[in-house]
Amino acid sequence: MATILLTGELGSGWGHHARLSTFRGLTATGHQVFAAVRDANDWQLFLGPAIRMFTAPRIATGGTAIIPHAHSFAHLLHNVGFGDAQALKQALQNWRLLYEEIRPDIIVADHSPTALLAARGAGITRILIGTGFTVPRPETPFRNLRHWSPLAPATLIEFELQLLEIVNQVLRDFHQPLLSSLSGLYTDVEYTSLQTYRELDPYGERSGVTYDGICFSDGGGAPRWPSGRGPRVFAYLKEFPALEPLLKLLRDRRFSTIVVCNDIQPQRVQQFASDTLRIETLPIELGQVSTEAELAILNGGHGATAAMLLAGTPILQLPVSLERTLNAHHSAKLDAAICCPPDNPRRIAESLEKILSCDRWTLGAKKFAQRYADLDFKQTPQRLTEIVATFANQSDHAS
Repeated sequence: MATILLTGELGSGWGHHARLSTFRGLTATGHQVFAAVRDANDWQLFLGPAIRMFTAPRIATGGTAIIPHAHSFAHLLHNVGFGDAQALKQALQNWRLLYEEIRPDIIVADHSPTALLAARGAGITRILIGTGFTVPRPETPFRNLRHWSPLAPATLIEFELQLLEIVNQVLRDFHQPLLSSLSGLYTDVEYTSLQTYRELDPYGERSGVTYDGICFSDGGGAPRWPSGRGPRVFAYLKEFPALEPLLKLLRDRRFSTIVVCNDIQPQRVQQFASDTLRIETLPIELGQVSTEAELAILNGGHGATAAMLLAGTPILQLPVSLERTLNAHHSAKLDAAICCPPDNPRRIAESLEKILSCDRWTLGAKKFAQRYADLDFKQTPQRLTEIVATFANQSDHAS
């Protein structure tokens, strides 16, 4: 049987957990499955006890200045440490040591650029999974994702070439195959699964790729709706500037509301939880809550956005990062969401009233849902597991 390593190097949302938990069933077929993830304790709920957990090696950032408003995927790689040759070299060495210990035949990589880099030339089958944002389009230079903030192409090219030279110098030090472009890190793999929808791809619809859609995780609990009047409201949020005014607004409106926020301060739970407002810190099963909610309030998270759209549920988006801003923008383009600054309580209250008083955004969400009505979500995890198993069987024959 094959040895399979699941990697989740970057990203802290539960969507990353859901994507990797798709492959838990491989343990039942006799394969050895390990996971190298950002926080082993946090992931145990999703991956289960049969998978041995390691903490993913991280780049010790700090040697180079962070680009505060990243425009391209090259900027993002720089910000996670690719711009610091010494720190990148140490992280690569740590991944190589982990590979020597586990000896994986296959890596299933979710948002794991350093893991992919360390695997170059090692004879390991690489399967890449992720959203459109974490699996950049194969192009040089990577495009400006902040379309509202122009940046000269020459500036993007110059920066990317400088970063590529740093990366290749580290690869030379380890006698690994060099990259002809940064995008080669994501194209020089054996299989890619884009777990998004063409309407949500921040790079625009791509030809010659398969959009597998999201995989719902069964790691969450069933929603327990409190009493209340009016619509059922589901909010999946991180801490953000206007969180407290929003909680007060939802409590005072007395909708039947569930708020899931894993990093909320305990005093806020005590202050705002009520008989109509339930605040949870553990995940809720998105597939179920999306069909029961009548309005979602999100920070632009990809998995939650897609789940609500698939259920025909309109969204009030309060995005808190570049990736989430792009998700929010695309859902608004579908007329299924209203986007609002996350630091403006007045605008949030106005937008909430607007989305509740008009069915325009509900109709937009339902139109998206109808487009994918024939899609069987349970088939995607099974198909992806079978693809990995096929590579695993090929690895067995090769050995």
